Amino acid sequence: MNPPHGLGEKSVCVEGRTFSLRILQFQNGCFVSISEGEERLGAVVASLYNKSVPTTTQVIPSKSESLFMRLAAERLATRLNGIVLLSANIQNISAEMAKGIMSELDMMAL
Repeated sequence: MNPPHGLGEKSVCVEGRTFSLRILQFQNGCFVSISEGEERLGAVVASLYNKSVPTTTQVIPSKSESLFMRLAAERLATRLNGIVLLSANIQNISAEMAKGIMSELDMMAL
């Protein structure tokens, strides 16, 4: 398991849109916030990596981007071998935007 790294913040511009990424790491996982525009809490998913499979549930459902949220939370939970709570206040992102955001989150979670 990775040691705690505290709070990481980053502003990312992907395809002309700016996203604010925050990650708060703990010994057994992390909390991730993704916002576009004003920083706000949004839909929330929780993912837990257990043995060889991540288990994910929606805590606060998303009107859009639920697949992106699920994939990002599961990827981080697997990578950290722990629990991830992910909140996202974003709308209508393309596959390229999703890849860019997930790539930045991967680097932040190292």
